[in-house]
Amino acid sequence: MTVDSFRETLIAAGIQANTDKITVHHYDKPYSKALYRLRDKGPFAMLEIGYGSGEGVKFWKNLFPEAFIYCFDRDVEGEEDRAKVLKVDQSDLQGLQLAMEQIDHPVDLIVDDGSHHPSHQILTFSCLFPALLGDNGLYAIEDIETSYWRNGALYGYAMNYGLNDPWSVMEAFKVAADDVNRRFICEEDQSLLQYRMMSIGLDPQAVELVESILFSRNCVILEKNNATLEGQGPYHYSAESSRFTQL
Repeated sequence: MTVDSFRETLIAAGIQANTDKITVHHYDKPYSKALYRLRDKGPFAMLEIGYGSGEGVKFWKNLFPEAFIYCFDRDVEGEEDRAKVLKVDQSDLQGLQLAMEQIDHPVDLIVDDGSHHPSHQILTFSCLFPALLGDNGLYAIEDIETSYWRNGALYGYAMNYGLNDPWSVMEAFKVAADDVNRRFICEEDQSLLQYRMMSIGLDPQAVELVESILFSRNCVILEKNNATLEGQGPYHYSAESSRFTQL
């Protein structure tokens, strides 16, 4: 199966499930590349934040016939074929931690399609990315459009952010993108990055496990690395040798 044919499979699964992931947001574009590795994985587990009316879980079950889908939802709980929904509010750190205890193994994919509130998205990432996502796993945050809303509301939450707002999830992961390249950053600037992340609630230890970040339309997709890299910064660039040397 090629990436293009996998995208066709994504679209078909989304239309069948009647999910706005495909019909409105067109996540088939970034997902066809990011999730391509999972197409023939066989049995695996994933987690989606937000159950709603169940279209998302139906979509994942259609797309990955051998996957087991866990789901966290503020208002719904229950079990169905190849899926289990746990009642937990993603704005509640203790609740997230307790819910994780009911999943006794790492998952290969986490998708945050919950409240869409930037502070909740940051908190949930900081909690789940290091503790629940397996090595080389993928973490997708959908509906990051709320980071650009100046005066909005959704699901009972005010969304007062806007372009370049330092507390938005978009700005948080722009900082995380700098930290992915920390081996090239001097100690003083690394300290500034650490302070910036902690000030917005983004766990630096979680970000340290990020291998790559993909920014796409209305979503961010992060890949987890499989080991702590050796010899990480600080580094100094020499113009004479055109090389980085570790300090």
